[in-house]
Amino acid sequence: MAFIPFPAGTAEVLLNYTYDGIAGQNVFGAAKTTVAPWLYTELVQLTSDFFTWWNTNLKAKLPASTVLQNITAYDLEEEFGTIVVDPVVTPGSNAGTAVANQVAMVVTLQSNTRGRSFRGRCFISGLPTSALADQKLWASAQCTSMNSAFQALNTVLATHNTFHAILSREFGGHPRTEGNVVQVVSYNARVQVATQRRRLK
Repeated sequence: MAFIPFPAGTAEVLLNYTYDGIAGQNVFGAAKTTVAPWLYTELVQLTSDFFTWWNTNLKAKLPASTVLQNITAYDLEEEFGTIVVDPVVTPGSNAGTAVANQVAMVVTLQSNTRGRSFRGRCFISGLPTSALADQKLWASAQCTSMNSAFQALNTVLATHNTFHAILSREFGGHPRTEGNVVQVVSYNARVQVATQRRRLK
């Protein structure tokens, strides 16, 4: 897909992992509370805020076989905008054995607007087997804990006038001329176990 610009102050943040040596990635949208271009120092702070959130809220949920390799942030206003790569090599700290690499918990990202362009989802792989209630379901307490962990993201980002965002590049199956940005206001960690398949580019 050709590059689609977003309003000034919109960024994409990639949390890049390895799961038993296999590459994985979580992609997040983020936006400033005021429509203003990103400064390089602000993108550096953004990657730092995401690491603070991950280190405080997700690290203890993931086994040592799940390793956060780096956090990358892109300015989405221009095709060749600023990029920051924060090389934070940090393993999870949960002592449990990880589930199979393709097994994931899905966290639905919700806004205050209905429609496909106004919701998203995040796959969390590498959770320990202790997080399962059975082969098909995550333990309800684990889902509640994950919801709290994600809700903390907006709290961390707000300290530097930023929010977690859903980014939409298409509408009705067609590319937008400008990307759409909406704030995430709530999260729903689904109890059903999901499968995350590997994509090859």
